[in-house]
Amino acid sequence: MDKKFYVTAAIPYVNSLPHVGHVLEFVQADVIARHHKLLVCR
Repeated sequence: MDKKFYVTAAIPYVNSLPHVGHVLEFVQADVIARHHKLLVCR
């Protein structure tokens, strides 16, 4: 049985105008998930 791999990102609480920092976390999570999928889930 394959081990499960979870990648999470925080909910974007916007208290002011959105900026690149809000997007950065989602991009990092996406890159990690895709990297794991390519290397581990062959």
